[in-house]
Amino acid sequence: MQRQSVGKILNYPDSNFRLQQSCSKLAASLTRQECKLETSYCKRRSQHASNLQQACCVKLIANCSKNRVCRRTSVALATQTAGLRLPKTDYAGISCIYTFYFKLSS
Repeated sequence: MQRQSVGKILNYPDSNFRLQQSCSKLAASLTRQECKLETSYCKRRSQHASNLQQACCVKLIANCSKNRVCRRTSVALATQTAGLRLPKTDYAGISCIYTFYFKLSS
């Protein structure tokens, strides 16, 4: 009977050691997965930031012929009707058309 009880006692420390090893392996695996996820997130974030810089092109279109036509028509309309708002002008007094292009990545 002593042999059986000794055998059972020896199994418990062994199973406890295996449990500790499994927990240690699981913790290491979770840490690696967390690092991979964090690295992937950082890569995606920087990639989206660079794509946004490239795709979000703000262009200033200053077409002289359109501006001349706009100025002529707005001056003519301003003299005819009171309270008409003139087109917006930039710091140099030139009316400008701003266009924004946004590329949405999937």
